[in-house]
Amino acid sequence: METGKVTALLRSCSKVWIGQGKISRGMSALAHDPVQSLLAIGTTTGSLHVYGSAGVQVSWTNSPSHSIKLLSFKSGSPLICCVGQSE
Repeated sequence: METGKVTALLRSCSKVWIGQGKISRGMSALAHDPVQSLLAIGTTTGSLHVYGSAGVQVSWTNSPSHSIKLLSFKSGSPLICCVGQSE
């Protein structure tokens, strides 16, 4: 499934469970790094959630909070690009 279609599907869900975590605010962006087995989810409230193998999870909120519009991992590095938009 194409990333755009997955993102649209996730946006239509009111709650999404990933592993032991729950994201209940509007998802707005999605990125996957197959090399490091990471999944990143951005929300309309400016939160960023990164999930990896069992027990790997980190979340934070941008300050000031802006809706996350684009996420992209730099493959093979610890970097993630996050583009937001103020409302």
